Amino acid sequence: MKKFLVALSLVFVFLGLTACSQQETETAEKTYKANLAVVFTQDTTSQEVVFEEGDTVMDVLEEYHQVEETNGMVTAIDGVSQDPATNTYWMYTINGELAEKGAESQLVAEGDKIEFYLETFE
Repeated sequence: MKKFLVALSLVFVFLGLTACSQQETETAEKTYKANLAVVFTQDTTSQEVVFEEGDTVMDVLEEYHQVEETNGMVTAIDGVSQDPATNTYWMYTINGELAEKGAESQLVAEGDKIEFYLETFE
């Protein structure tokens, strides 16, 4: 009788562990891909990036580059800073169009092409 109870207990433990592992798999975040380019004065870095649903442009940029920001606005990428004295600022486009939101507010979608570049205003 004791062996039967031990065997029955083991079956329940096994079923419980199996159910937990399936639940973890189902709740795993789905990942998406986009392209992130940063244009520096001398060169451009471009790479395919992976992100999760709900990630913003800032989340993706910070994941793949060293970023400095003030109030949600990018002020430096990989040590290259904007220069307010010459009206040069970091800007970005999504799919070839100037972004309408700051990088902290703009969500990234599957297949987006994001490009950061320095722009001098006159």
